[in-house]
Amino acid sequence: MNKVRPVLVVALVVAMFAIAPQVTTAQEGAPAEQSEIAKMVASAKTAEDHRKIAEYYQKEAAEAKKKASDLHALRDCYKTKTMAGEAAGGKARRECTLQAMQYRKIAEEDEALAKMHLEMAEKLEKEGKK
Repeated sequence: MNKVRPVLVVALVVAMFAIAPQVTTAQEGAPAEQSEIAKMVASAKTAEDHRKIAEYYQKEAAEAKKKASDLHALRDCYKTKTMAGEAAGGKARRECTLQAMQYRKIAEEDEALAKMHLEMAEKLEKEGKK
């Protein structure tokens, strides 16, 4: 039992470092991007402005879907790896699944925002505000 515990700790630390760069990168990039998108939304007046905003959200949705997919692949790796005890593998799989669900939800929300801005663009085009 005493030998299993250090191995378990090492396995969890490795899992944290495997996922941490993805989360850290997203957090580091967020303020500048959010500031830029906030400026775009605040100044949007034309159909073209709203199409650019929609493109931004479509890109964000695609990135979130990719992260969810990557986490599912990582979760599957934990199924095939022999961990230092089933509890560690099970916990790692659950964490990957939960994070993947969060990224899928973010993708859905970004897609909804993109759709909303595309609809605004269409409305403005009908009004002649290209």
